[in-house]
Amino acid sequence: MNHCVDYLLTWNCRHIANMEIQRSIAGDLELQGFLLPVMCTPEELVGDDDVE
Repeated sequence: MNHCVDYLLTWNCRHIANMEIQRSIAGDLELQGFLLPVMCTPEELVGDDDVE
């Protein structure tokens, strides 16, 4: 079953949104023919309005 998830929003930066862990998960998934969705906090997804 494929739900075609593009983003996974989380506040769990210690585990789920941890870039080192994501790199490991992405490698495992790619070996199985899957792509890891973007895992980030809601703030990261929306971006910073103060950036010029």
